Amino acid sequence: VLVCGRTAEREEMASAVRHLGGRSAYLHGFQMNATHVIVKDLRRTEKFLCACAAGRWILKPVYIESCKINNEWLQEQSFEWNNARKIDKDQKDLWHGAPRRWRQYWEQKGAGPFAEFKCLLMPECHPPHDVLEKIVSAGSGHVVIQKEEPTLAQVRKHCSQGVTHVVVAETCDASISKWLHENRVPYFKGEYVMDFLAHKNAPSFSDPFYKPEVLDHGGASGARARASKSPSDGAR
Repeated sequence: VLVCGRTAEREEMASAVRHLGGRSAYLHGFQMNATHVIVKDLRRTEKFLCACAAGRWILKPVYIESCKINNEWLQEQSFEWNNARKIDKDQKDLWHGAPRRWRQYWEQKGAGPFAEFKCLLMPECHPPHDVLEKIVSAGSGHVVIQKEEPTLAQVRKHCSQGVTHVVVAETCDASISKWLHENRVPYFKGEYVMDFLAHKNAPSFSDPFYKPEVLDHGGASGARARASKSPSDGAR
């Protein structure tokens, strides 16, 4: 059980978890062996996004309190963060139905929402490589990290070796952008991965918001990359 909150709150919940025979931890990030994440509010943190991608129970603190009072582990569903009518504008349109959606997705599919993704992470993408890798991996996906600016030949080689999606930075070389578009390889900024998990309506690969600025041989062209569509675009 991953517990959150102020020190006193965390210590009280951790004590209750141990009393019930469980194990607890407090981490800024996510831990894959966690089965439950206890949070007093929903925010678009790495921990929250990983927990969604991994299909974990995301519960309110009252769950631990109720378990303590009853001296046993209770059924989780009535304590789950789930409000299908609430979209938090202060958290970049975070949908409060997301925790249940992705938990049920795992129950139905037996794998996470990124199971068919093998993502090439380009240099200087946002969020950083380590965060994106954790989120995609939590959702059953795979990543390939490109630490230095790649040539078109390198990108083509990665795709020939199974890369299905490319996460780019704010800018992208024109020749790479053109090749990805022509070969129907979805490419997008890292914000797409986070919005895919957090938004009520799945975003589209082709939305200009997720497209990089195209650079023509090192100079900004001022043009946006054309939309790259995929047969699976928006179908997840």
